[in-house]
Amino acid sequence: MKWLLTFLLMIGLALSFVLISQEDTGFVVLNWNAWTVETTLTVFIMGLLATWFVLDVVVRLLMALWSLPKKLARRHAAKKQYKADEELISGTLDLLQQNWEQAEQRLTKVATYSVLPSLHYLGAAYAAHQQDKQVEMANYFDAVREHLPVEHPASFLFQAKLQLAQQNFNVALENALAARQLAPKNTQVIETLLTIYAKLSDWELMLKILADIRKQKVLSDKQFQMFNIQAVKGKLAYDLDKTSAQDMPQIWEKVSNDMRLQPEVLHVYTQYLTKSGMTRLVETVLYESLQKKWQAEVITWYGKLHTSDTLKQIAHAETWLKSHYNDADLLLALGRLCLREKLLDKAEKYLKNSVNQLSANQQPNPLAYQILGDVLMQMNKFEEAGKAYQQALTCMSDQ
Repeated sequence: MKWLLTFLLMIGLALSFVLISQEDTGFVVLNWNAWTVETTLTVFIMGLLATWFVLDVVVRLLMALWSLPKKLARRHAAKKQYKADEELISGTLDLLQQNWEQAEQRLTKVATYSVLPSLHYLGAAYAAHQQDKQVEMANYFDAVREHLPVEHPASFLFQAKLQLAQQNFNVALENALAARQLAPKNTQVIETLLTIYAKLSDWELMLKILADIRKQKVLSDKQFQMFNIQAVKGKLAYDLDKTSAQDMPQIWEKVSNDMRLQPEVLHVYTQYLTKSGMTRLVETVLYESLQKKWQAEVITWYGKLHTSDTLKQIAHAETWLKSHYNDADLLLALGRLCLREKLLDKAEKYLKNSVNQLSANQQPNPLAYQILGDVLMQMNKFEEAGKAYQQALTCMSDQ
């Protein structure tokens, strides 16, 4: 359109010049060596305009021919990119529909033509993972990193998580460590690395990482505590496995005070002591733990513990009634202990109080009713025992 307007403008100017020059056409003489050209000014100017027009058309045509291969290449590339975008969408939909083989084929077929080849290869790596094609998955992740402008922790993290799911823990560890080098404070990276160390039972390195990030607030308090308890438990069990029964208390002394009060950690230690026949020490450990922090799990273990001095256990437990007189777990533990010593009247009293507290809190415990039934049977209170057993069955059905 611009070229046409220019052409019409030039024609208009030429016609205007012709009309103006009708009164005096002018005269032009061109002389070069033996050549002489004579013409009017009007014809000369018209010739110049015609020459300019022809030259402009020729130049434009040559420029169009010169740029034609590039235009065709751009059009071809755009067509390939459109095809790559279509295959990326189709491949992603196949991933969502769990058509793993088809997704892999579609995502890789035109990945080299895409402006986002890394997305194609990431999807293909996941599809290969679902088909248990380890070599292909590794190759796709190499392609991801090859097409990224800079190394990014996401590719290493994603690969580590897939290998973790396949239980390839050593290879997963390599990628998780690579991700941590690029993003040392990334929450997902730290979580994955700690999970891998736990799977490898490498408690020392797990505890080292936790010590490094303690003040960095990389993990939430809940996450940190969960991993810390897991690592301390694992390390404690590992050390106790290699230790004689007499030296177990020394291992326990190395555990921090706050970790000793964690029921999961305490349970590991008491289990090892029980297996070694050191039940009196178990009673002492549980008693000291309850003196420092009252916990339902621990009082339940205390009630289940069999020692050579059950009367001492009963005496200790009864001292706690002063501050925990309505605690159903304590009352149940006392009922167990009194039953063991054939103190049936006391056992009946404690167990009835326990089931009443549980009912009041809408937390009925079938085990409490069952033990109460056992006590009543030994007291020849058969009708009451039957009701207790029936109540136990009702609680079990409700649960």
